[in-house]
Amino acid sequence: IVLTGMLDDGTSGMGTIKRCGGITIVQDPNEADHPDMPLSVLDNVGVDHNVSLTKMGELLKEIIRDTDPVEIEVPHDVKVETAIDQRISTRVDNLTQFEKSEINCPDCGGGLYITQKEHPTHYRCHVGHSYTDRELLIRMSEVMESTFWTSLRMMEERRTLLLKLARKDQERGYDTSAGRHLQRAKEMEVHIENLKQILFTATNVD
Repeated sequence: IVLTGMLDDGTSGMGTIKRCGGITIVQDPNEADHPDMPLSVLDNVGVDHNVSLTKMGELLKEIIRDTDPVEIEVPHDVKVETAIDQRISTRVDNLTQFEKSEINCPDCGGGLYITQKEHPTHYRCHVGHSYTDRELLIRMSEVMESTFWTSLRMMEERRTLLLKLARKDQERGYDTSAGRHLQRAKEMEVHIENLKQILFTATNVD
């Protein structure tokens, strides 16, 4: 069952449940506080029921009363992903049966494999990190922003140190050395301003 929620969380899992013979139910997105999740599931999975919350209780009673359990063979790719999720196996060999993506995992840097091509595409690395396209894009943006802020801090610290060295050299009469440090500090200031523009532009884009 997928209820109100943001982004496309649950879509891949709902698709897997459907492939394994499960019954899929989605809340009517028209009544959901956050319709992203229900809409994503409806767009990508052939769900069995799309109902309002007021009717869901009765629907569940009917399903329990009228549905006989059916034994279905779990797809091999689902077994592999489940083993990785449960940390039963994290060997790269278990993922080589899937297509290798040209994108690396933003969390660990390992290679990502495409474990599900149906929309939404599903990626997984051998450590166990997994993403849909949308989740991957969001995580990449988060890592990129963090890297930018770290780079900005280090640049500002380098500029501060260069200015400090320049002052010391000036006090000791080493004008040539002081000039070199000041020039490098000015160059660093340019890099800092350029990075700020990139960072603030990136963080203001939806």
